[in-house]
Amino acid sequence: MYDVFNSEVKLRFYYWRGYDKKDNLSEEQKKVIAKQQERKAMKNIAKLLNSYGSTLENEHGENIINKLVLEQRLSLLPSPLL
Repeated sequence: MYDVFNSEVKLRFYYWRGYDKKDNLSEEQKKVIAKQQERKAMKNIAKLLNSYGSTLENEHGENIINKLVLEQRLSLLPSPLL
């Protein structure tokens, strides 16, 4: 297993905005949908990292998300529009 906690690895996750270029939505609708998708992705990432953290010894697992955020090694970005 790779040691994410003690390494310098950067985790970059992309999420689907919830719409495509061809969708006929207002800018406000796009913002709402994209925010919902972002929150959903954040929950899934937190679940994934907490699951990984539970396999670590000591208290590292409980702090992994905070550590990655503070060290700017965790990012969540919208995928490009198609």
